[in-house]
Amino acid sequence: MIERIKLVTRSPGARLIGWFAVGGYLLYLALRQVEPGDIWRLLRQAHLGYICLALVSVMLNTGAKAARWQGMLAKSRPQAGFSPSLTALVIGQVMNWFIPGRVGDVGRVYLIGDVGLSRSFALGTVLLEKVLDMFCYLLVFLYTLLLVPLPELVSRSYYFLSGVTFSLVVIVFLVARNLEAFIRIVRRVLRWMPEWFRNLTTTRIEVAIQSLKILDNAGDLTRLALWSCVVWATSIWTNHLVLLALGVHLSILASFAILVVVLAGVSVPSVPGRFGVFQYLCILTLSIFNIDATTSLSYGILLQAIVFLPAILYSLVMIGFFGVRPLFDGGAAG
Repeated sequence: MIERIKLVTRSPGARLIGWFAVGGYLLYLALRQVEPGDIWRLLRQAHLGYICLALVSVMLNTGAKAARWQGMLAKSRPQAGFSPSLTALVIGQVMNWFIPGRVGDVGRVYLIGDVGLSRSFALGTVLLEKVLDMFCYLLVFLYTLLLVPLPELVSRSYYFLSGVTFSLVVIVFLVARNLEAFIRIVRRVLRWMPEWFRNLTTTRIEVAIQSLKILDNAGDLTRLALWSCVVWATSIWTNHLVLLALGVHLSILASFAILVVVLAGVSVPSVPGRFGVFQYLCILTLSIFNIDATTSLSYGILLQAIVFLPAILYSLVMIGFFGVRPLFDGGAAG
């Protein structure tokens, strides 16, 4: 019986049904407390000026992510362009929203390889980007936790997250400071592997590790830190602008709390698009600030639309008019 259960849970179809069930249940919990007509009324009355500012904030956020990634890629190929970096990042982002398993991160590595960049190096930059964002999230989490009574399920995860993040940051910086020594260790370990595996992975792993060289330069590290500050500041500011669009005037702490809880929730595999999950997390967070369910659900719907729609439309336009390959004119890299 246990083996049968394991086989079912390994099935992509079974997992998808499970994710839809969870998302549907959370959407039901969100909708049962409100009248759809009240949500529509609030959304129609939303302040257009604040919505436009929120859209600008989302575009600045995406541009900062692309510029940060381009800076990392430039250590392999100085002429790495902003436009291919932006397009690959946005398409990958959309893939992550709708396809479980962080497929979009692999997708953007594959796409950026078509401008002559090493895909192994690009993969290393994506992993470095994740570590940087985990560290920034930890700082935002700590600041919020000290000032806001977050839901227990979220606050309890802080200590585990702290340990994992701190360990990763220390390892990454130690490797960056001792690249050659670490590469020698990797080669020794790989000697114990089958020859076909060594031939397949040795060069790729060494190239991926080279992406950490950027951390050994004070100027590059400063630029990474500044772009990361812009990324996280615009994420918080977008949350705040959407609150203002609905006439909800809370301190900026509410926007910090929304970011912390939503990111914690959507990092767990769920229904494609996070529909239901995203809205329920917004209701859960805003209830801390005594905001009613109708306003909170309206906020979740509007925020998700403002964050998702520009990226989806950009991806569809770029792929629909140009196709994926022409966007990345050049030879594929290994």
